[in-house]
Amino acid sequence: MAFCVALPCALGATVSQTELSGLLPPERSARSRLVPGIRKALTGNQAGAALSAAERLARSEPGNPEGPLWLGIVELCQGNAARAIRHLMRARQIEDSAAVDKALGVACYLARQHRLFEKLMLECIRKDPGDFAPYYFLGRFFDSDLNDFAKAGGYFEKAIERNPAHFRAYYYLGYTLEARGEAGRAEAEYRRALDIAAREGVVFPLPYLGLARLRAQSNRNEEALAYARRAVQLDPQDAAAHKVLGKILGALGRNAEAIGEWEMVVRLDPADSGTLYRLYHAYLETGQADRAKAALAKFKRIIAVYGTN
Repeated sequence: MAFCVALPCALGATVSQTELSGLLPPERSARSRLVPGIRKALTGNQAGAALSAAERLARSEPGNPEGPLWLGIVELCQGNAARAIRHLMRARQIEDSAAVDKALGVACYLARQHRLFEKLMLECIRKDPGDFAPYYFLGRFFDSDLNDFAKAGGYFEKAIERNPAHFRAYYYLGYTLEARGEAGRAEAEYRRALDIAAREGVVFPLPYLGLARLRAQSNRNEEALAYARRAVQLDPQDAAAHKVLGKILGALGRNAEAIGEWEMVVRLDPADSGTLYRLYHAYLETGQADRAKAALAKFKRIIAVYGTN
């Protein structure tokens, strides 16, 4: 669900703005007059104001589950899984609902309680089968954490059935197809994701990265290069995009440019041992012995702590 990319998993360390829409309760379900303000603050990236308003709601309406529910959601957005779980368990004691199950499931995921996450998402589906988000979250889990691309793809398809405008689900469905070797179908989903995002006025670089990978896999590296450059242009802080661009430049024999991209990967993700090792060899091949020695030493330190990646 790539919420964030701080951890090598689907949801990351916090809930990002890009994934927030699937987590929030429907606007029509609000009971308290304070809820619209909390929603506006949170979606406007004003977590402090959202937290204060949610605390006021919990104090003023102790019998309303919306107070602890929104407190839990705000804590999720700040990466505080343990505090989120406490608030959401309180909300569940007041009223057991699909909205609470969904938020609690995400909190359990961030706390690495993956079995509880899956159980709560399935319970949310039972209670609210029309909600696309639990299917999407489960798809991201089976995709990124378990590498079960067939099962993940099935969940993404169900998410799309319920929300045909959710361009992220199209991208990740395409990724599962790419992983299963279905390049033509993967490209179609990537292009659907781009089309829908464009209609909504959203900048969405991931499909360009997918198209770059597909072109590189079929040795159409000049075409791949254009797509990879577009992905990097749209999200310069995405280490994965720089890594793909570096590989394509390397395949084209443009080693100096490739080294620059791999150096950027290491700046963005210092624990990426695979890229450090690639840099080590690239430095050797270009006669940069001192840099090669430094890269190798850093590589050895990283794998001693984290292992290879």
